[in-house]
Amino acid sequence: MPGVPLEGRPEAGESQWGSLMLKVIHVRKPALIGCAAPLFVGLLLMLMLAPVLQAQVSTADIVGTIKDSTDAVVGGARVTATNLATGLTYQTLSNSRGEFAIPLLPVGHYQIRVEATGFKSWNIADAPLDVGDRFRADAKMEVGALEQSIQVEASAAALQTESAMVGTVVDQSQVKDLPINGRNFIQLAQIVPGANN
Repeated sequence: MPGVPLEGRPEAGESQWGSLMLKVIHVRKPALIGCAAPLFVGLLLMLMLAPVLQAQVSTADIVGTIKDSTDAVVGGARVTATNLATGLTYQTLSNSRGEFAIPLLPVGHYQIRVEATGFKSWNIADAPLDVGDRFRADAKMEVGALEQSIQVEASAAALQTESAMVGTVVDQSQVKDLPINGRNFIQLAQIVPGANN
């Protein structure tokens, strides 16, 4: 019979397929695989939780919406934030909904300027940004020449409406003047309003 090996019929544990003889082989898994499974699960769990954990931030953001006097949004407006101490400028354009964001700005005082064709420029002369701030600069544009400008006085917001994060800045004078044993940063965190022991 063609395709049958000369040895005869297949034995137990073997199977025949055409002219091939297949032998079932059992492989023992190494002991290392048994140890690696918990490590793999732990690594996977840490990677899944990484986005949830927040690190300290050392920057601030400027966000806002640009509208005209009829509350229609102004898209394509150029927004410029200039750091008053360093002179560095950061620019962006408002989107079709009139919204803009300038993220990851170093802390400091900024001049914010909004310009759009057919409108007067809109300015905030001094916007203070602290660590973690999300400064809201909603511009109300008025029809006019670009050379004309609208000046807006900015002050620190009493309530940050852009983020649910609660925080405060402990400045250099507080670190220097407060009677804290050894300048332990944990003790500095405990003097902040709303901190729990």
